[in-house]
Amino acid sequence: TQEWAPEATSGRDGFVHPVQVNGIAEKATIDFIIRDFDTAQLAVHEARLEALAKAV
Repeated sequence: TQEWAPEATSGRDGFVHPVQVNGIAEKATIDFIIRDFDTAQLAVHEARLEALAKAV
């Protein structure tokens, strides 16, 4: 979502940024940069991405 984008954060806020998207009709992959100064939040960001992927 938009609030995860680097341009929507400031200071030490974490973000999730897609850097590469590949896909065909049956499969797609997206590579992300996940950044957060609070390392515990990295797992939260990953879990949110996994939940989104499963929903699709």
